[in-house]
Parts: sequence; C-alpha cells; structure tokens
Amino acid sequence: MSSINNIATTQSSRSDSHHHHRAPLYLSGALEPRCSRLASSFLFETPSPVLKHFLKYYYLYTCKTISTMPSTMKAVVFKGKKQVVVEDRPIPTIQGPKDVICKVRDAGLCGSELHVFRGHQPSATDFIMGHEFVGEVVECGSDIKQFKKGDVVLAPFTTSCGACFYCKNGFSSRCSEGKLFGSPVLDGSQAEFVGIRH
Repeated sequence: MSSINNIATTQSSRSDSHHHHRAPLYLSGALEPRCSRLASSFLFETPSPVLKHFLKYYYLYTCKTISTMPSTMKAVVFKGKKQVVVEDRPIPTIQGPKDVICKVRDAGLCGSELHVFRGHQPSATDFIMGHEFVGEVVECGSDIKQFKKGDVVLAPFTTSCGACFYCKNGFSSRCSEGKLFGSPVLDGSQAEFVGIRH
C-alpha cells in the first residue's frame, strides 16, 4: 500500500484509472477531518495536474498513517448466566516474545461456551468469549518465526507450546502450557482482534 512510491515512480504504462481505483481504500480509513481538509485545499489550489495528483495521494497516505488509530474494539463479554454484552475493549498488544495478534475474520460458537452461558458450568465473568477462529496475523512477537504479518491462520480452542511432552506426541490440546481461549485466563475471539499468548 505504498502509494507514495507508486506516485513517485509513475510510469507511462500505469493509467489514471489505476490510481483512482486506489483512492477509496484510503478514504475509507479513519482519516482525521483536518487531514481531509488539508488534502482538499491542495487539490483545488495547486494548478499543476501532476502535482495535484501527487499531493492527493501523498496527503491521504500520510494522514492515514499518522492519524490516531483506534485503541479499542468491539467484543462480546460474558457477564454471568445468560448475560453477554458487546463492549469496547482495548485492542490486544504484544506483551511477550511469543505473542501473536490476529484480526478476526470468522469466529465459531463452541458448544462448550453454551455450558458457561447457560450456567451449567460455573465460571468467573468479564472475559471476552470465543474459542475457535480464523484470522489474519497483524503483529508477531520477536520469537515468532513461522508466521508473519498478513498470514491467514486457523486457531483451535486452546493455545499450545509445541515443545512439551503432549505437544510432541500429538496431543496439543493437553499442552502443559496451554490456555483456553474465551476464558478467565485468556480473552477469546468473539471480538475484532485476539491475542494469542504463551
């Protein structure tokens, strides 16, 4: 998405339609009003069409990059027997070298969550629900080498270390270091983002 580089190295083989197609991607972001006004003023006050075209993408790109990104997300939170609410919660961040942060694409509703929701299984409250999910990696801890930003991943209901006796013998759901998503010890995937922690 490096539109500045694209504009700066524009070749004759690139048509205007290519750039017009990209504009909505930036306009749809959380641009600050002052940035939009700044870009607009240059669009109408700069006489050179080439410079005008460059400035349009330069300011849209710059403002999206430097503008304050959301610090919260929507999440489904367990409040007690048959009580769930949608709350604003902090977007998870990297806390350790083995952490991964994913943007959730799809999240399943696990049958075992219904036991908690219906009160059949006593549980603490105020955690984000959600066990299994499909998501896109947005950030990795320094020790993570097998995944990178942009990878699409599928997660089961628990984390696993991959190194303990159980993991090495194919019983990763019994991992000695494992944590259950959507529980008091690890927030789950019924949210816009989820933190995978070890």
